[in-house]
Amino acid sequence: MKINENALKIIGILESRGYEAFVVCGCVRDLFLTMNAIAYNPKTGIIDPYQGQEAIRLKEIKTVGKPEERFKEDALEESCPA
Repeated sequence: MKINENALKIIGILESRGYEAFVVCGCVRDLFLTMNAIAYNPKTGIIDPYQGQEAIRLKEIKTVGKPEERFKEDALEESCPA
């Protein structure tokens, strides 16, 4: 996987200051769906804390947490069909 040099620099800066940093689809994403919560770190590899890869394999769309709570949190997501 090729990652933009600038993204790697930002990851390095954040990690040097004690933060965890990940490249997710080339940008920062909120963790609304389990498949969107899959991340990649060049040092540790794929990070999948919510089993997003399994949901993809099963062709399921799952939210991180309770769907009814997540849809209330984000008005834009509310317009998406369930």
